[in-house]
Amino acid sequence: MKKAILFLVSGFLFAYTASSQDAIRKSVPGAKIYFSDKPFTTSNTGSKSSFNSSDFIYGRIELDNKTLQSAFGLPKDGESKMYNKSDCYLRYQVTVFKDGEQNGQPNFWDFLYVWGNEKNNTAFNFDILPEPAKAKSMLCGTENFSSVIASGPLYHIINQERFPDNGTYTIRVRLFQQSADAWGNMEAEEKWPVVEEEFSFNFDTKDIKQLKTNGDAAGELVMENAYRLDKMPEWFSKAGKQNDPKVTNAAIAAILKRDLPTKSIIKFVISEFSGPTWQVEKDEYGVIQQRTFMPTINIAYKRDGKCYIGTVRLWETYEGYGKYGTLIVGSESSSRRSDYWLDCTLVK
Repeated sequence: MKKAILFLVSGFLFAYTASSQDAIRKSVPGAKIYFSDKPFTTSNTGSKSSFNSSDFIYGRIELDNKTLQSAFGLPKDGESKMYNKSDCYLRYQVTVFKDGEQNGQPNFWDFLYVWGNEKNNTAFNFDILPEPAKAKSMLCGTENFSSVIASGPLYHIINQERFPDNGTYTIRVRLFQQSADAWGNMEAEEKWPVVEEEFSFNFDTKDIKQLKTNGDAAGELVMENAYRLDKMPEWFSKAGKQNDPKVTNAAIAAILKRDLPTKSIIKFVISEFSGPTWQVEKDEYGVIQQRTFMPTINIAYKRDGKCYIGTVRLWETYEGYGKYGTLIVGSESSSRRSDYWLDCTLVK
């Protein structure tokens, strides 16, 4: 997981390179960020402004009766880039300062997941340096959360560059959204809705090992929870119909059993699809590579006692002289990211 996360660094680094501790920005009137060593619930009770590196740290933004959607210009339902067109994200950065100077870059994975039912809230709780078993905030390096999911951002930036020695550091927390004009063009940073706040962080190198351990554990938990479902997706109740004898249910069942030996298939359906059933795939030089069965195959399967929901694509490799090989599982969703999982009793 660590290697996968590090791979994202160069591609998704956001340019916020101030060399000194500029004034805190608050372009959302009335908004305020609070901090605590315990998870917030429905108020800012227990907030504080100074922490030790042995503490757990959480944040809460209150928006003075504005909703999260109106304050930051979050997309309406149906306009989101998430798979369900409802959930969305905020940009979320944590930066380290010492003696007024910035130490290194902010965290690299700064897309913070916002559930659709949270957009109309006037407050929002989030993790900064959470207790592993209580970690909830999900961060990613891509806006549609199609890659590695990570936990509290302060864990990401515990290194010697930012914390070279023991002492008191200033941690700046920044929630914002990149806004666009009526034409869809990105506006100047000065026009983005931004809310920032800071706290003191008393760092002790004796805590480094535990911080690293906690960061890994919190990351594993949010990665797992990011792909947890509480019911079967609607895909399984909207099966498509195919008349091609190569892709009968019996044929597909045999292919899945043969090509996915580590996955015990519980259920599968051919997705709804309009257009040509088969598509010939060519490389950049126009050479035929394969013939792909275009409808996706949605699968529910069990592996190691746990149940998952995923997809596969079927294709035939081109053998030359107008002939194609055996129809096989050509790609699996689990090869790109973790498949969704759910309680096996919910698989129906």
